[in-house]
Amino acid sequence: MPALPPCLDPRHPGQGLGTAMMNLRRLRAFLTVSEAGGFRRAAQQLDLSQPALTRQIQVLEAEIGARLIHRDRQPLALTEAGRFLAQQAGRLLAEAAFLRQEVQRLDGGRDPTLCVGVLQSMLEGVFAAALPGWRRDWPQVPLRVTGFRSSQIMAEVIDGRQHLGFIGVRPSDPRLVWQDLIEDPFVVVLPPSHPLAHRTGTLPLAALTEEGLVLPPPGFGLRDAVDIAFAAIGLAPRVTAELEGIGAILALVRAGLGPSLLPATAIAGLAGLAVRLLDGEVPSRTIGAVWHVGRRSDAPIDALVAAVARAATTMRQPVGPLRHRL
Repeated sequence: MPALPPCLDPRHPGQGLGTAMMNLRRLRAFLTVSEAGGFRRAAQQLDLSQPALTRQIQVLEAEIGARLIHRDRQPLALTEAGRFLAQQAGRLLAEAAFLRQEVQRLDGGRDPTLCVGVLQSMLEGVFAAALPGWRRDWPQVPLRVTGFRSSQIMAEVIDGRQHLGFIGVRPSDPRLVWQDLIEDPFVVVLPPSHPLAHRTGTLPLAALTEEGLVLPPPGFGLRDAVDIAFAAIGLAPRVTAELEGIGAILALVRAGLGPSLLPATAIAGLAGLAVRLLDGEVPSRTIGAVWHVGRRSDAPIDALVAAVARAATTMRQPVGPLRHRL
């Protein structure tokens, strides 16, 4: 049976952590060593000499009261305690960065710019439609908008680089608060000259199996939803082109390369395209807003979330039953 850790006296909260609590700079240095796989590469990344970095890790071990790295093994190997600390260090450093930024904001000492991460497929449609009304109500608030994938937006909201995110997948991280805005069904987007553009009524998904589709590449949420929908009817999409940007996809659709399947809100209001609704089980994504669980309510942020929700509701087109959601 492994030895149990010593009981700690609640009157001495620093007990068991050496002579001092962990220093965040040294914790970041340790995480860099762990991720780089060695001291030499980590020292280069941190712009430190290798002896200085080694000393920082030794001091951290003394602070914690545990050995973190096996000194007698090559390549570098972490102890059990070191592996645990490496797993938790990223979260701790992100929380510390968030706390620092929030304290500065509440004290009035931080840049007042509202930083928002927006899923790239929402930028030209939903977000662009929501922005003018929000700007009229909040002209004094500086805004910085960055387009990312959902995973990167969530990471940047966690570490405080973004105050708010609009994404297409529900987060599982407990540090994030999620608010559903709307279910966003996919539609068929075609060049006006395509034969399917002249058919009346809705289209079955199977009608697209012989078409060369223009889609995002595998690994993108929009592509995953399409692949799942085809798999549900025992088929696979035939793909002519794989492009990351919605604008590039629509450009090739307009040029006649082939149809695409995209969320309704991503193409609403765009000229030069024919749109047909799907029948049966329709692929769909959930659009939502995400922010850090520790963030206090903020009127400009709340107003922007409400504006995006209104725009998404206006742009959503009625379709059949929603099944293959993200």
